[in-house]
Amino acid sequence: MTDTSACLRQIWADVDPRMDGRRFEMVEITDTHAVGAILRPDGSHTGRRTRIRLDRLKPGPTGYRLVREAPVERPESEVLRLQRELARYRGAVSAIRAVLRHGDMPERTRTELADVIADLEA
Repeated sequence: MTDTSACLRQIWADVDPRMDGRRFEMVEITDTHAVGAILRPDGSHTGRRTRIRLDRLKPGPTGYRLVREAPVERPESEVLRLQRELARYRGAVSAIRAVLRHGDMPERTRTELADVIADLEA
């Protein structure tokens, strides 16, 4: 892995031996810096972050090496996500309609729920 262009979700390692193999996942990139979430050995986030100049993302005594490229998102995963969102939306609309049909409530509440359905269907 010799490409040193940073992108989100890549895993990088500090090459400085004093850092004991510290690894981080890219979570933010600006024009000049990257922010990495520090990783534990098992790959989970520690909750700490580090800010690094982009020109330091290269091999060398004060640099970093790319450990893993960012995972490639499959197009079907986006389709599945949208299908789940649509199912939740339909479930919410159905639940609101059922409450409107069978619920004993003040007219103001009934009107507000009808407005929510109208907004969801717009």
